[in-house]
Amino acid sequence: MKIAPAIIVLLIAGVLVLGWQLRQEIDANRKLTAQVAERQAADASKRQNFELQAKCGERAQTVFHQLGYKENGATDHTTATYQSHYNPSINKCLMVLTTYTINTGTDAGSTESRFLFDAYENREYAEIFVATYVTNGKVTKIPSGCILKPTASTERTCQSEAEYEAFVAGYME
Repeated sequence: MKIAPAIIVLLIAGVLVLGWQLRQEIDANRKLTAQVAERQAADASKRQNFELQAKCGERAQTVFHQLGYKENGATDHTTATYQSHYNPSINKCLMVLTTYTINTGTDAGSTESRFLFDAYENREYAEIFVATYVTNGKVTKIPSGCILKPTASTERTCQSEAEYEAFVAGYME
């Protein structure tokens, strides 16, 4: 009869060990389920950003054409290009429009104009004009009209092409 209590103790110990192992498995499964959910959310976010970037590219192309420009084409000594970028941190479709105008006659050279703006709201964030002259084989670039507009009501003059580029890079990241 003394064997029965020993068997009961062993059975209870076995149930406790199995219960502990089951708890470990449940915890591990919860962690894995959470990781899967995080990855699915990240994938959904990436997919949404990709879709917004594609829509932004389409919008930028439309605006480019509405402004009278065309890809791989020049009009009256002017060539234009654009670059679009959806910035998820500010939820904006941004566009950099660059035009190059070749000056003929006595003022041989070119003028480059660059604008950063929201392709949907038409809000301009930055602009710069750079005149390039060639005199006796020497190229001279003269930036002028550099304006940065971090907010709709704030505007400041920038002092260099590098300052303009750094400002634009912050939006086009």
